[in-house]
Amino acid sequence: MDRRLFLWGLSNGATMLALGGAFWIGLGVGMLGQQGHWVVSAVGTVVQVGGAVWLIRAAMRLRRRSGFQRAELRRLEGALLGLSMATVMWASAAYVLLHADRIADRACAENWAV
Repeated sequence: MDRRLFLWGLSNGATMLALGGAFWIGLGVGMLGQQGHWVVSAVGTVVQVGGAVWLIRAAMRLRRRSGFQRAELRRLEGALLGLSMATVMWASAAYVLLHADRIADRACAENWAV
Protein backbone atom coordinates (compact mmCIF):
# COMPACT_ATOMS: atom_id res chain seq x y z
CA MET A 1 0.00 0.00 0.00
CA ASP A 2 1.45 3.32 -0.99
CA ARG A 3 0.76 6.83 0.29
CA ARG A 4 -1.67 7.67 -2.52
CA LEU A 5 -3.87 4.65 -1.80
CA PHE A 6 -3.78 5.41 1.93
CA LEU A 7 -4.97 9.00 1.36
CA TRP A 8 -7.68 7.79 -1.02
CA GLY A 9 -8.95 5.32 1.57
CA LEU A 10 -8.75 7.97 4.27
CA SER A 11 -10.99 10.23 2.19
CA ASN A 12 -13.55 7.40 1.93
CA GLY A 13 -13.46 7.03 5.70
CA ALA A 14 -13.94 10.76 6.21
CA THR A 15 -16.97 10.70 3.91
CA MET A 16 -18.54 7.82 5.86
CA LEU A 17 -17.76 9.63 9.13
CA ALA A 18 -19.51 12.77 7.84
CA LEU A 19 -22.62 10.84 6.82
CA GLY A 20 -22.76 8.88 10.07
CA GLY A 21 -22.17 12.00 12.14
CA ALA A 22 -24.91 13.86 10.29
CA PHE A 23 -27.33 11.03 11.05
CA TRP A 24 -26.56 10.99 14.78
CA ILE A 25 -26.57 14.78 15.09
CA GLY A 26 -29.92 14.82 13.29
CA LEU A 27 -31.28 12.26 15.73
CA GLY A 28 -30.12 14.39 18.65
CA VAL A 29 -31.54 17.56 17.12
CA GLY A 30 -34.88 15.85 16.67
CA MET A 31 -34.95 14.81 20.31
CA LEU A 32 -33.98 18.29 21.53
CA GLY A 33 -36.48 19.92 19.21
CA GLN A 34 -39.35 18.11 20.87
CA GLN A 35 -38.39 19.43 24.29
CA GLY A 36 -37.15 22.93 23.52
CA HIS A 37 -37.76 25.97 21.43
CA TRP A 38 -37.75 25.81 17.62
CA VAL A 39 -34.52 27.84 17.54
CA VAL A 40 -32.65 24.86 19.01
CA SER A 41 -33.80 22.68 16.12
CA ALA A 42 -32.95 25.35 13.55
CA VAL A 43 -29.42 25.88 14.90
CA GLY A 44 -28.89 22.14 15.21
CA THR A 45 -29.97 21.57 11.63
CA VAL A 46 -27.62 24.27 10.37
CA VAL A 47 -24.74 22.70 12.33
CA GLN A 48 -25.69 19.25 11.05
CA VAL A 49 -25.86 20.18 7.37
CA GLY A 50 -22.92 22.57 7.51
CA GLY A 51 -20.67 20.09 9.28
CA ALA A 52 -21.54 17.26 6.92
CA VAL A 53 -21.00 19.41 3.82
CA TRP A 54 -17.69 20.72 5.14
CA LEU A 55 -16.39 17.22 5.95
CA ILE A 56 -17.48 15.79 2.60
CA ARG A 57 -15.83 18.67 0.72
CA ALA A 58 -12.63 18.17 2.72
CA ALA A 59 -12.74 14.44 1.90
CA MET A 60 -13.19 15.24 -1.80
CA ARG A 61 -10.19 17.59 -1.73
CA LEU A 62 -8.11 14.90 -0.01
CA ARG A 63 -9.18 12.36 -2.63
CA ARG A 64 -8.21 14.68 -5.49
CA ARG A 65 -4.91 15.58 -3.84
CA SER A 66 -3.97 11.92 -3.36
CA GLY A 67 -3.75 11.41 -7.13
CA PHE A 68 -5.12 7.87 -6.82
CA GLN A 69 -7.89 6.81 -9.17
CA ARG A 70 -10.45 4.03 -8.85
CA ALA A 71 -9.23 2.49 -12.11
CA GLU A 72 -5.88 1.75 -10.42
CA LEU A 73 -7.61 -0.67 -8.03
CA ARG A 74 -7.90 -3.23 -10.82
CA ARG A 75 -4.14 -3.27 -11.22
CA LEU A 76 -3.36 -3.88 -7.57
CA GLU A 77 -2.36 -7.35 -6.49
CA GLY A 78 -2.23 -9.10 -3.15
CA ALA A 79 -4.62 -8.62 -0.27
CA LEU A 80 -6.50 -5.77 -1.91
CA LEU A 81 -7.83 -8.00 -4.68
CA GLY A 82 -9.91 -9.97 -2.16
CA LEU A 83 -11.73 -6.84 -1.05
CA SER A 84 -13.49 -5.46 -4.06
CA MET A 85 -15.38 -2.20 -3.96
CA ALA A 86 -18.68 -4.03 -4.22
CA THR A 87 -17.89 -6.08 -1.11
CA VAL A 88 -17.08 -2.97 0.90
CA MET A 89 -20.22 -1.18 -0.30
CA TRP A 90 -22.46 -4.16 0.54
CA ALA A 91 -20.90 -4.44 3.99
CA SER A 92 -21.44 -0.71 4.61
CA ALA A 93 -25.07 -0.93 3.50
CA ALA A 94 -25.68 -3.93 5.78
CA TYR A 95 -24.13 -2.07 8.71
CA VAL A 96 -26.37 0.96 8.16
CA LEU A 97 -29.49 -1.21 7.83
CA LEU A 98 -28.61 -3.12 10.98
CA HIS A 99 -28.32 0.05 13.04
CA ALA A 100 -31.40 1.67 11.49
CA ASP A 101 -33.44 -1.36 12.53
CA ARG A 102 -32.20 -1.11 16.12
CA ILE A 103 -33.03 2.59 16.29
CA ALA A 104 -36.51 2.03 14.87
CA ASP A 105 -37.15 -0.79 17.35
CA ARG A 106 -36.06 1.37 20.24
CA ALA A 107 -38.16 4.30 19.03
CA CYS A 108 -41.26 2.10 18.83
CA ALA A 109 -40.61 0.53 22.23
CA GLU A 110 -40.17 3.87 23.98
CA ASN A 111 -42.93 5.69 22.04
CA TRP A 112 -40.68 8.47 20.72
CA ALA A 113 -43.34 9.55 18.23
CA VAL A 114 -45.82 10.93 20.72
